[in-house]
Amino acid sequence: MENFPNLVFDVAGAPLLVFWFLIVFLPTWSWTDRFYRTKLPMLYLAAMYTVIVVYGLATNPSAFAILLNPDLAGVQTLLGSAIGATAGWIHFLCFDLLVGTLIWRRALQNGHSFFWVSPIMVLTLFLAPMGWLLFEVVSFLTRNDEPTPDPVSH
Repeated sequence: MENFPNLVFDVAGAPLLVFWFLIVFLPTWSWTDRFYRTKLPMLYLAAMYTVIVVYGLATNPSAFAILLNPDLAGVQTLLGSAIGATAGWIHFLCFDLLVGTLIWRRALQNGHSFFWVSPIMVLTLFLAPMGWLLFEVVSFLTRNDEPTPDPVSH
């Protein structure tokens, strides 16, 4: 079972490009929305994360003590193992996709052009906190303060 972390690492990451391709390159396609409404991308990553964390705790019960009372040395030890690095990587993948999904949904809701949103989402794929910050800054700078006309009064 020493190759199990490698297997989980590979299996978890395999569909990621498809998940991201849909929201970056086909953001307004009806099937993209349908697919994301299933929550399958996030559930998939959450399941992979659960598998590696449960496996890690089963094979290293002392890891639970580190998680309950974390310090830098303990977290460094956990992440320095194949199991810890896999869990950390899947955690990043899940967080990055969650932030990307948030940006995608907000861009759709606010009518933002994906001409500028899609490059920000590519940044988010690699550096989610920076991508989200840039999205928020550009959204703020390009917001329209004009009141939306009341469709009933026309």
